[in-house]
Amino acid sequence: ATINMSGSAIYMTVAAIFVANAWHVDLTLLELGTMGFTTFLLAVATGGIPGGAAVSTGVLLHTMGLPIEAMAIILATDRITD
Repeated sequence: ATINMSGSAIYMTVAAIFVANAWHVDLTLLELGTMGFTTFLLAVATGGIPGGAAVSTGVLLHTMGLPIEAMAIILATDRITD
C-alpha cells in the first residue's frame, strides 16, 4: 500500500504553487484548500515508482485550472530531482 507518500504530496504542492507564480495566477484560500485536499487524494493514489508524482502533478494542475503547458518545465527538472 502507498499510504505514506508525503514526499509526493510536497512535490505536487510545490510544483503547483510554482506554476501559479510563474504564470501570475493568484490562488485564493479556497483554491489552496482544494489543492490541499486534492494533493492528499493524489498522494494516496500515486504509485511508488520513479516519476509517479510527476504524472499526478499534471492531474493537480488540470484540477486547479493551471496551464498544463507548465508540465514541460516540471518534467525537464523532474529527472534531476527524482
